[in-house]
Amino acid sequence: MTEEIYVNTDDIVIPEGDDRSVEKIRNHIYDSLNGEESEIAICVWMYTPKRLDKLRNCIDSVMKYTRHIKFKLVLANNGGGEVIEKYYQSIDYPDKLIINISSNISSPHGASVITRYVKNKFCVELLNDCIVTPNWLDNIMRCMRSDSRIGMVCPMSTNTSNMQIPDTKDVDLRDKNAIQEFAKEYNQSSPADWEERMRLMPICAVYRREALEMSGIADPGYLHEFMDDDHCMRIRRAGYKLMLCKDTFVHHDHFMDERNPQIETANSELGKNGFMEKFKGLDPWKDFTNFVFPYLNTVKIETTKEEYQILGIDVKCGTPILDVKNCYRRNGIPMDHLKITSYTQEVMYYTDLLTISDKVLHADIHQIRSCLDRKYDFIVLGDILNGYSNSMKVLEELISLLEQDGFLLFPIKNIYNIDMLLCLLGGSRPDNCLVETLYFGNVIENIKQFGLKKALFFPEKIPYNLPEIEMVKKSLVKIGLIAEDNLSAAEQWTVQNYWFLIQK
Repeated sequence: MTEEIYVNTDDIVIPEGDDRSVEKIRNHIYDSLNGEESEIAICVWMYTPKRLDKLRNCIDSVMKYTRHIKFKLVLANNGGGEVIEKYYQSIDYPDKLIINISSNISSPHGASVITRYVKNKFCVELLNDCIVTPNWLDNIMRCMRSDSRIGMVCPMSTNTSNMQIPDTKDVDLRDKNAIQEFAKEYNQSSPADWEERMRLMPICAVYRREALEMSGIADPGYLHEFMDDDHCMRIRRAGYKLMLCKDTFVHHDHFMDERNPQIETANSELGKNGFMEKFKGLDPWKDFTNFVFPYLNTVKIETTKEEYQILGIDVKCGTPILDVKNCYRRNGIPMDHLKITSYTQEVMYYTDLLTISDKVLHADIHQIRSCLDRKYDFIVLGDILNGYSNSMKVLEELISLLEQDGFLLFPIKNIYNIDMLLCLLGGSRPDNCLVETLYFGNVIENIKQFGLKKALFFPEKIPYNLPEIEMVKKSLVKIGLIAEDNLSAAEQWTVQNYWFLIQK
């Protein structure tokens, strides 16, 4: 049997002249090949009839809050059997595609099958227990269309991770009406509340078609966990941005008490190991979740310059740089006014830093003055200052690289942290002892000599478990280093690092 396919490209004209970059030509071709009458496809898949009630809630919310937008509804039955198939057939919507997969191999496999059949310009993926809200897609698409280099956009969501959970205050998250009332006020489009991210957790996600095709399908080798990290990595490395719409909220109707912790822990460990093997040692948690945005809330930037220079030093894959970039966005600075330089001592981060930087340098920290020949409006140091030899000299050099009124954000390790004390008492965390003896008070005294405009500090607290704190306290009381009623010492132990924000 012979099958013939005819693709009409007669009306596509490749742009001429100077503007013939790969990106411009690609965008021009994809704009001409929408492939479907509906610009947007909304894809939902289900794998078990036991959760049919949640699937109904998901579809009902889509129909209620998205009817004003023309879209193709793609419904995947990922091993859910006849019950799910019949429900899909009963949904009253004219532009509908049902994909039946005989058995559930994995969620990534289901996602990869869907993307093979969806040819719309934008593809929306919804978890079957996601409940959408007023203006959800309008807001997300406004962000997506703001920049052709954006490949993936997610809204904020309940019951997720990665700093994507909104402050829902005292809203009862099991009350669907209360959630929708909250969303009416929350979902007010605001470009200042868009954030570029290194990774996103897609409870709900919109993808640009060319970004999906350039990055490839979801890797079916994962058993759900870390599939998203993997796909985000490939989308960025294909040249596209990941954006979080903090102006938009959807509800993830999946609570912790509904999960099986043993299965999730096992799958998580398997997925993490697979990710690290595939990406040559990059850790999907440590190398991507080193956020610094809690320390940037007080930063006020004057909108008087045509160009702002940002320098990130030892920021792993680059999350601190994006946090600074998002801070500039909140201050009303156009993103094309930013020039970003990354400086790293570890070559394993080089490729991912290239995805978010204009220039990446790889050299020893003590060569920084010879490698950099300009001054910067914002410098963020991702690693602890007292992890470097001659740390105060490093600080002096960083301050000398600041423009007048420029900012420097850096952490120092709290040497009275419980990690350090456990190490001294023979614990199992020796790496945390490899720091210079740099006291909080010493840093305060030293930065005073620079005559800075502003100096603030913030404690980065880690919720240690009580048995660890009690063990350290009893040991130190026993050898006479602290009094038994010294509660302030225990408070200090819970501070992992002190973050300093200084302005020249």
